[in-house]
Amino acid sequence: LNLLSAALGPLCANDLLALTDPGAGLDSWLLGESLKPLARFVIQNEMAYVFAHPRLPEYFWSKLTGPERNGLEKRFLDWGRQVLADLSEGQLSPHNVPPYLIRYFRAHLERAKVSLAEWRPLVETPIWSQAWEALEGGFGGYLGDVQAVWKHAKAENHCATEHNAVA
Repeated sequence: LNLLSAALGPLCANDLLALTDPGAGLDSWLLGESLKPLARFVIQNEMAYVFAHPRLPEYFWSKLTGPERNGLEKRFLDWGRQVLADLSEGQLSPHNVPPYLIRYFRAHLERAKVSLAEWRPLVETPIWSQAWEALEGGFGGYLGDVQAVWKHAKAENHCATEHNAVA
């Protein structure tokens, strides 16, 4: 429930398993069993899990404490970083990147208010653009990532310039 409330879109079973603490011993069988009591809130839609009502993620997210929200956001960020590392090292094909991450990793970076260094892997190599192309057959989503990185670079540059002028 917490992972779904932290998600910014539908998560498939593989996504939930990747985000779950390995110590929990969750597998696809236990995942299905774990979601049965939540059937009133969570539905399976086209092989992905979503809340039955669009306001439920916001409701459950607001009930979490700050440390809980930060911990969940860290899981999504760590997952994205690992996938980017696997892509860069050739251990993962652009065609096998989880669609959730391609579509929503930028939004997780924004929500977590990370530094420019966290954004740069999205544009430093062509591999992320290849993942976008594999998913959507074009570069529209990738262009959004490039624009977001540019926006953050511009803001950090402006901040650095102001600090140097003041000092």
